[in-house]
Amino acid sequence: MDPKFAQIILALSVAACSKFSKIPTDTLVIGIENEIKNLDVRFASDANSGNFARLVFQGLVDYDSNLKIVGDLASEIREIIPGQAWEFKLPKNRKFHDGTPLTSTDILYSFEQAASATSRIKSLFFDLSKFENPDPYTFRIFLKKVRPAFYYSDLPVVKVFPKHLAIHTETFAKDPIGSGPFRFLKKVGRDIKLEKWDNYFSHEKSSFYKNVILRTLEDPTTRFLSLVGGDVDLLANALGPQKIKEASRHSQIRVLSSPGSTLQYLGINMRHPVLKIPKVREALSLAIDRKSITEIKLKGMAQPATSILPPGNPYFVDSLDQIRFDPELARKLLKEAGFEKGFEIRIRSSSDKDTLSNLQLIAQSWREIGVQVQIHSTEFASFFADVQKGNFEIFSLRLTALMDPDILSKLFHSREFPPGRNRTFYLNPEVDRLLDLAAGETQFESRKDKYSAIQTLIFKDRPFIPLWYPSNIVVANSKVYDLKVHPLGSWLPFVFSKKE
Repeated sequence: MDPKFAQIILALSVAACSKFSKIPTDTLVIGIENEIKNLDVRFASDANSGNFARLVFQGLVDYDSNLKIVGDLASEIREIIPGQAWEFKLPKNRKFHDGTPLTSTDILYSFEQAASATSRIKSLFFDLSKFENPDPYTFRIFLKKVRPAFYYSDLPVVKVFPKHLAIHTETFAKDPIGSGPFRFLKKVGRDIKLEKWDNYFSHEKSSFYKNVILRTLEDPTTRFLSLVGGDVDLLANALGPQKIKEASRHSQIRVLSSPGSTLQYLGINMRHPVLKIPKVREALSLAIDRKSITEIKLKGMAQPATSILPPGNPYFVDSLDQIRFDPELARKLLKEAGFEKGFEIRIRSSSDKDTLSNLQLIAQSWREIGVQVQIHSTEFASFFADVQKGNFEIFSLRLTALMDPDILSKLFHSREFPPGRNRTFYLNPEVDRLLDLAAGETQFESRKDKYSAIQTLIFKDRPFIPLWYPSNIVVANSKVYDLKVHPLGSWLPFVFSKKE
């Protein structure tokens, strides 16, 4: 039998019986595309690890569904010095999953580790003055200068860990303990099993589910068949456009969509002898037909990108020119740069089939202007480790949760060279200067003016080649209701849904 025909028969067979869910009502199974290999989220920076962290751990503050900062562990928040110093009060009944009390000693330990020289997020604290915990239920942060973005952008990133367990790194990575809505139970194969924590307190209500399972399904077809077959309850931004269209025609499946806060992009190694030439980067960008890819290949579920921040962001710069599709000009620029006969380049990527399919289109466009392209793909953890080490020429990734413009400082300031997040090694002293000035701005208009200038300079330099802004799409079994899509793509709202 033809393999494609067999796959169609299998899909129809599974779809026909999908109404018989294999999952208990008190259990929610979330399908994910990349395995969470490091459960100690202090040392992981991929999106799935971040979403896992929000289910198991808490921070002092968090974003609510309207993207407002609200207390998470903190029951009271006082601004000691506007934009520079804050005091957080903890209630006396907070506990970790092992039953031990959560106090300011744990808060202090977690923040000191986050600010330490070996931390992957140490740059958040580049202007730290001091931490204080004057009593078990009070914690204070002082910066050296006014920087409002710290509170709105950086503070929610820092999670709180139990000091008595987290100091033992090897064991904590196997059995992470937090204070979030769900307690880590065990990892079986590629299933991460979580159990409801009844002593969870936050701005969120209690979860309907007793158990949550995070199930890794790397193959897109397997993810789709697992959904319609009743082996998973929902997929969040984990299906390609064609599969989403197929799912939307299924009576037992609901598709929820909202504008995304995500950017699909290509990162450029600015130290590469060819790629460091501005005309080469411009030529590569001009050769990509974003409009055709988003309308035809992505079925209208994304829009072409011109900058880092998406159009719904209040700091988005709408005056930037749309990136043209102009292969003739691209060839001209390569000739002017001394590469009339082209050159060879390699794109690094995860092994996700949808991503690779889109990259093949981009590679073909580059071949048509004389650039010979190889696509090298590996499973996500290995690929991402290489990106973090700078072992790439060009890489393909997504940026998620693009809200506060201070993200531009993390991605493009020279102090963020690896192990920080400026993995392209982009260096522009004027961008550094403006980023430092913008960080201290308290007035929206002044802040926006500076970040607009920053985005314009980055647009011109192209350390990233922006591709498109994907929509935020959740595909779920219709038995799951009261389901909300978080603007930042967080999984947290899923555990507060219900199921028939």
